[in-house]
Amino acid sequence: MRRSEQFKLMLRQLNVWVIIILTLGLLLVSLGNQQILDSNHLASLIVPSIYTLGMVTIFALYLITIILCVNWAYYSGLKLTRARYYAPVQRQQLIEVLKDPSLGGNIETFRERTRHLVTDYSNYLAEIIGAMLPNALKQPFMLEQYFRAKVDNINNKYVDGINTINLLSNIAPVVGFFGTLLGLIQAFRTSSQAMLAEGQMTPDTFANLQASIMIAIVTSLYGVSLKILGSILRQHLITRMNNISDELARIPVVVLYLE
Repeated sequence: MRRSEQFKLMLRQLNVWVIIILTLGLLLVSLGNQQILDSNHLASLIVPSIYTLGMVTIFALYLITIILCVNWAYYSGLKLTRARYYAPVQRQQLIEVLKDPSLGGNIETFRERTRHLVTDYSNYLAEIIGAMLPNALKQPFMLEQYFRAKVDNINNKYVDGINTINLLSNIAPVVGFFGTLLGLIQAFRTSSQAMLAEGQMTPDTFANLQASIMIAIVTSLYGVSLKILGSILRQHLITRMNNISDELARIPVVVLYLE
């Protein structure tokens, strides 16, 4: 057996033993102090922190909203723009050069005729032209593969940023549900305190109960809304990126198959 496999086996065994030891420790502590299993005792620890936790939850939802909107504006307005990928005049001139029969697949001739398309522009198409491979000019299918590989590499630069929007939109409903639980705990606390103190629900107590339930509903609604918003923003960025990058990747198709 290889050392790496032995090491992985030891880690798995260690993992099992750690779980067993911690479970036995929890069992012993529970038998010695049953208060840790008492839900009322747990609630008494949580209730004093409900207000602070509620503020943290609302702050987290606001923060997710800001990050979603800023990320979308950053990628939509600065990164995923047509000018960053190519200039229409530059694209058209490249197509004309590639269509010219006198090019004959000669890389030196190609570089001579496209030098201004590299030096006069600062975009991804200029990088693609400047790194053109000799074989890509000689074989049509290799020209298509070359452009597609370059475009995929460019798009991969923005995958993490777009996935951040997806991650935050998935977290938002969980944060909202946490706020819902806090609101319900506060509502039950309000009603139980009123019943113990006065034996009935007073108008003030009922108003506090409604406020707690309203918080529970609003946080869930906010979290779900952020999920929907994040999905829309993410899809918009993906569609925008694909549309612009496809215009680059289609250059060989226009050269080879379209008149």
